[in-house]
Amino acid sequence: MQVKYLIFGVLFAGIISCQSASIRKTSGDKPPLTEVFNICSSWKENINWKDFQEIRTTWQRPELFKYVNKLQANSWMKSLGIPVIPIYFAREQKGDISAELAHLSTYVAKPTHMSANHGLIIVKNGINIRTGMAITPQKVSEQMNAVLDTPSNSNEWLLQNMPRGFVIQEYIEGSQEIKIQTIWGQAAEISWFEGGHTYYYYTVEGKQIGDAPPFPYMNIWQEAIKLAEKVAIGSDALRVDIMLRVNQDNKAEQLMVNEIELRSQMYWPNNHSFTKLLNFGYRQHCPQPS
Repeated sequence: MQVKYLIFGVLFAGIISCQSASIRKTSGDKPPLTEVFNICSSWKENINWKDFQEIRTTWQRPELFKYVNKLQANSWMKSLGIPVIPIYFAREQKGDISAELAHLSTYVAKPTHMSANHGLIIVKNGINIRTGMAITPQKVSEQMNAVLDTPSNSNEWLLQNMPRGFVIQEYIEGSQEIKIQTIWGQAAEISWFEGGHTYYYYTVEGKQIGDAPPFPYMNIWQEAIKLAEKVAIGSDALRVDIMLRVNQDNKAEQLMVNEIELRSQMYWPNNHSFTKLLNFGYRQHCPQPS
């Protein structure tokens, strides 16, 4: 089994490094896949990236809550020894949390069942830095309690049906985040969300795509890839978002997984290569018509 995995890994790396290369069929070797991710019942030959996202939208698999529910994902990864952003406390039931918040000067409050930063509050010394206005612990408490009555803003079945809740977690200064799209448990393309403003894209080798500047924290590049691939073991496609803690000398000194995305709605310059890889793998997994 280890030999087969190595063979597939070499082939996979070759495909990623040359995006125009054709996908060669192997002698029955399969990329590792946990059954909960298996989409053979919906997969059709040569589906594209959009088709794949639509399959993920309608998935009714509660076993996957642990990947997309922010509280469950944090707990699950922490149990595996994966570094995550520290959570001060979390709730799935209503209650006044203003007393707990009063002890914190800076923190992030966010719903566990929303997407695209819906309901997100970032407090720094009493200021909601997303609005630039002062906000009290009582107001944060009220808004977080309100999200428990609010359905997810996403049309994903998983986000609509998972337990509603919110987390209060540490705020990481600088908003330096890298998003790693994995395919069959291996990094396929990387995006750097610089300072919370602009997305830049890179190959797995660290080469710039388009107008991206050189990535300034190459000392953590391989560590970030290994971290994302550890999270993505057994999956067909998973996006792993990793926050960087940067010190006063502008050096990245710590990586922490922030969130996991089963359905990646963000733009990827080379998503056509993702679907080539997905189709290649599912040809090995799914029964072929006789």
